[in-house]
Amino acid sequence: MRLLFELALILIIVILLSDGGNDGSTAAAPDEDAVTASAEPTGPAAAPVFPGEMRGDVVGQPEDSLTIDGLSVTASELFDGKTTTYDDSPTLCTSTTLKNNSGAQITFDTFDWNLQTPGGLINYTVQYGSDNQLGAGGKIAPGGSTSGDVCFSNDEAGPGQYVLLYTPPLTSDYQPPSGRAAWLHFR
Repeated sequence: MRLLFELALILIIVILLSDGGNDGSTAAAPDEDAVTASAEPTGPAAAPVFPGEMRGDVVGQPEDSLTIDGLSVTASELFDGKTTTYDDSPTLCTSTTLKNNSGAQITFDTFDWNLQTPGGLINYTVQYGSDNQLGAGGKIAPGGSTSGDVCFSNDEAGPGQYVLLYTPPLTSDYQPPSGRAAWLHFR
C-alpha cells in the first residue's frame, strides 16, 4: 500500500513539474485582476472612474478615439434611436468606427458592445434603433476599418452617467484582450 502511495506522489510531482504537458503557450481566461492595458486613450489625460471599472480599461469621453491591442475605436455621443419595435421601446445609439492599426486581422461583433445605465444595469445591443447598424460582425484586415451605429434598449431612460463599453474578442492567438474601451456619457 505504501508503494502505491509513493508512486502516486511521484506521479503528481512529475505532472506538476512538467506543467501537465503544456508547451509554454497559455490561453488564460480573462481575469479582472490580471488584465493590463497596452494602450493609452487619445482623449483626456486623466481617465474618469465609473462603477465596474477594471484594471486595463481605457476610459474617455464621447468622440475620443481609444486604442486597445492595435484597434482604434471611436464612439459618438449617445443619441435617441428610432422606436421601431412592436411596443415602441426607446433605444439609445452611438455611431462607431473601428480602425485596425495592428498587423493582424481583428474580429468584431456587435455583441462586443454593452451600455451600463445610471442604475448599474448592463444592456446588450439590439438590432433595431438605426438604419445604419454596425452589422452582425466580421473581420477587419490590417489597415482596414468599418463604421456603423450600435443601439441598446433604453427601458431605464433616467438621467445620469451612462458608460458605453467595448470589449474586444480574444486576440488572433486566442489571448484575452488587454482591456476594454469605455466612454462616459452624461444625459
